[in-house]
Amino acid sequence: IHLHCFEYGRSSTNELENYCESIVYYNRNMSIGNFISRTPYIVKSRANIELLNNLSANDYPILFEGLHTTAFLKHKRLNGRSQYVRTHNIEHEYYYSLASSERSLVKRFYLFCESRKLKRWEKNIAKADCIFTISENDNNYFQKYSKNIYIPAFHANENLNIESGI
Repeated sequence: IHLHCFEYGRSSTNELENYCESIVYYNRNMSIGNFISRTPYIVKSRANIELLNNLSANDYPILFEGLHTTAFLKHKRLNGRSQYVRTHNIEHEYYYSLASSERSLVKRFYLFCESRKLKRWEKNIAKADCIFTISENDNNYFQKYSKNIYIPAFHANENLNIESGI
């Protein structure tokens, strides 16, 4: 595994080094200009040229983890590469729901705009060789774009043990 991920102000974890041949961290371009693009902000802000350079330096398969990472899906510099997308949810519906419950008019406007952009952008995942979905609902929804494989979320904790209170 050659992991490419974006820095969010948290320190890197040594645990990942147990599983990865290499780990490269990138900065997101959080400039205000990305808001006025037709590309969703969550995608545009991750269109890092250093990431594209690193991805095109080999011929390994690529797994795009979430719609927000698909800026370079089937980019001409990645021709001939196996490319897959793991969806996390139906992003435009998620952003629409966030907007509907947001109190701030500015944030609500951003979330509604992002929802529309994400709806238009999601058709790009049809370029993927395969889509791995996280829920049966997502699997049914994304079938219109590509062959899908439903791989449910998995984790070691089957039960929650949370103390009540604040």
